[in-house]
Amino acid sequence: MKTENYCNRLADSDSPYLRQHAHNPVDWYPWGAEALAKAKTEDKPILLSIGYSACHWCHVMAHESFENPEIAELMNRYFVNIKVDREERPDLDAIYMDALQKMTGSGGWPMTLFLTPEGKPFYGGTYFPPKRHGQIAAFSELLKSLAAAWQEQRSEAEAVARRVEASLKRSDNAFDTEDNLEAMLGEARKRMIDYVDFREGGFGLAPKFPQAPALDFVLQQAALLQGSFLGRQYEDALRLSLSKMGNGGIFDQLAGGFHRYSTDGQWLIPHFEKMLYDNALLARTYLNAWRAFGDEAYRLIAERTLDFMARELLSPDGAFYSSLDADSDGIEGQFYVWTPAQIWEELGEKEGRAFAEAFGVSEAGNFKESGQAWSVLHLRDDAFVPGKWDGAIAKLLKAREKRVRPGRDEKILAEWNGLALQAFAEAAFALDREDYLEIAVNCAEFLLKKASWKEKNGLRRVRRAVNGKENSGYLEDYASLGLGFLLLYQVHFDAKWLKYARELAESILALFSDSEEAGFFQTAKDAELLIAQRKDTADNVIPSGNSMASMLLAKLGLIGEKMEWLELVARQLKRLGREPAIFPSSYGWALCLIQEELISPLEIKFNGTMQNTITEEAIALLRRRYIPGAVYLQETGKGKAEVSLCSDGICYPPSKNPAGFREQTEDIILERAKKALGKG
Repeated sequence: MKTENYCNRLADSDSPYLRQHAHNPVDWYPWGAEALAKAKTEDKPILLSIGYSACHWCHVMAHESFENPEIAELMNRYFVNIKVDREERPDLDAIYMDALQKMTGSGGWPMTLFLTPEGKPFYGGTYFPPKRHGQIAAFSELLKSLAAAWQEQRSEAEAVARRVEASLKRSDNAFDTEDNLEAMLGEARKRMIDYVDFREGGFGLAPKFPQAPALDFVLQQAALLQGSFLGRQYEDALRLSLSKMGNGGIFDQLAGGFHRYSTDGQWLIPHFEKMLYDNALLARTYLNAWRAFGDEAYRLIAERTLDFMARELLSPDGAFYSSLDADSDGIEGQFYVWTPAQIWEELGEKEGRAFAEAFGVSEAGNFKESGQAWSVLHLRDDAFVPGKWDGAIAKLLKAREKRVRPGRDEKILAEWNGLALQAFAEAAFALDREDYLEIAVNCAEFLLKKASWKEKNGLRRVRRAVNGKENSGYLEDYASLGLGFLLLYQVHFDAKWLKYARELAESILALFSDSEEAGFFQTAKDAELLIAQRKDTADNVIPSGNSMASMLLAKLGLIGEKMEWLELVARQLKRLGREPAIFPSSYGWALCLIQEELISPLEIKFNGTMQNTITEEAIALLRRRYIPGAVYLQETGKGKAEVSLCSDGICYPPSKNPAGFREQTEDIILERAKKALGKG
């Protein structure tokens, strides 16, 4: 049904999220000059709705409110309605999420904000129900109330908007400089342990997100400080978290891959969407935990996660799609859950009962949806036996494939593909998997072909298969892709990938630098002017653009002996002030960088050709060792084959045999551990 003022502007959008709303009776506009001009011309407030295509509650609010003709009529009469895909416009999402959190103390998606015609927020929330729910007003009541407030109490709304805008601008550069990084790291180490849930793993209480950057810092500390009391604390925290997550319902026990978060504190009932970034980051975390501690369960989870990505998110062109929806056939989680009868039908009663007991399937279930009790598969802690359930899993997967599949968001994001490239490149090296290397190279070649960061409009963030439209890139796109190219270089030493990583680093310096102080802006110097210009520094579920850029510059500065890059990174880390010490679980990669800054990275140089005994034996050793901060470099034209190690400004005599390299490596790792214990 169409309302009087309805106009379909989203049907040809490049965003699948916007296209999902194309036939709402709402007069939606995409973010842009037309919508902003209309708000000013008609003197109407803006209703800004931000979400993404895999978001369950975004779908719920759309069905309940945006498809309701009466609610849509109120929206069209009183507001200029703008719909934004947060994945395509992370700058808008970040600014307005910051505003929402300042106004309400919390945030999430769908994000629903009310703005002045100039784009300044004066009221906001997330999901609003169509009918009053306790103290939460019905969405129609809220629309009428805010429309009346705008007409009758505008000065109060504008005063709120001015305060929020001022707060946003202050927060961008609010950090004090911290000169004593050792003291800050020491405090962060202690507080991080306090954040760990030593009963169920992870950080804090429900809902629980698999915060890969924070887990990476825990892993770094556990591996670096092995044998010490502090190292054992971190190892216990890591092992508990990875085991609970890997056995929990947040991990797809049949097909592999992680859902976005757990709604409870036990990793049992997930929010069912699967995101490319989570799986890319967590695959590396599990892989390096296996390299550090040898637990085969971690290797299997890493491989199953990577195989899920390759099977269900890899495009024919070699790049990765963005996500799988939480819903299928309009029902959340329907694709993934089971009843005992369904299990027995596929496995027979004897094998089915054993499987159901091991994977927590019961008549009572643990997940209620549409009046039915279902069970989310989760592996009992003592039920893991490598290979034991492979046959049953294959049968159940075959049956599951007959169900209505979740929708797939097929846009290609440079940032998230950079993370996937890093995951497959590292796995190709650690596991000696040529198939993973092929996937990494194909992904890199696609990104190289489509990125075009040297053209007038710079690196592209988004590329869609629908009509080929592209959006300009952000700091996180340049930095993530640069790290991907750099890691690919370190896997098979094709010099072109090092060259491209350097070009992206130089573009970051040219486009995103702050001329007055350290740190990088999220948007380029020629980007659209918004109500605030942000420097994103927090590493939450994804490392921040600043952390990734700093890591790229630190590694390339070491390889290329660019002292000015290394000094810039040091200034950036000091600029973070005490934030990482106070909120360490939100600064995982930044803390990893601070630790490396204090003990210096380990540089491993392969001289001469790679086809020789010393090099092959050294690489075989390095595949199975996780060495935090290690940087690999090939130096051709250096005469006979040697492997040399450099750390903290000291280069040791080159090793000419495998035994010498192994002994020298162990000595340096021990020295770095001693230094790390004294640095914090």
